[in-house]
Order: sequence, then structure tokens, then C-alpha cells
Amino acid sequence: MRYLILSLFLLVSSTGYAEITKQTETVKVEVLECGIIQYTERTSIIEDGKVIATKIIPYVVNPDESVLEKPQRVKDIAEAVKTENIVTKYKAKKDKK
Repeated sequence: MRYLILSLFLLVSSTGYAEITKQTETVKVEVLECGIIQYTERTSIIEDGKVIATKIIPYVVNPDESVLEKPQRVKDIAEAVKTENIVTKYKAKKDKK
């Protein structure tokens, strides 16, 4: 899983400082029969070790799309499943529509 921990800022309170962080992780990756990769990223805002907000975003990567800007886990899976045959079949199916 990919984790990105980013310290956003320190919040001054009457008891001192509370650390607030943002954590993003790829929580689910699926490969469909036609070579489409679906994945979900969960972003959590954490204050003093407790999750105070969560956002879940689904993504879809078609076989003919680049994965350069995608999480490493998705890149690794795409490298294994994006064969020339899969991409050709996907493009042919897409062109029929």
C-alpha cells in the first residue's frame, strides 16, 4: 500500500499543539476482464492520532491510458496486465462504439 504522510500545520490550542496530518493510501485495486483497472484511494485527515475526516475517491484506468501519474501499486499491476493484446482488443471495442 502506498502511504503519503504530510504534516499540514500545527494548531495552537489551550493545551498546546495538536498535529494534523493527511494520509493517502490506495485501498483497493481491481482488474476487469477487459483490462480496465479500477482503484480506490482513501484520504484521511488525522488530528492527534484520531481520524477526523475521510474521503474515498474511485478511479478508472483504461488499457490505452498512461499510468505515469498513478500510485506505484497501480503502475505495478498495469505493467503486468497491459499486454499488447489487451490494449488492441480494448481499442477495437472502443472504436466499434
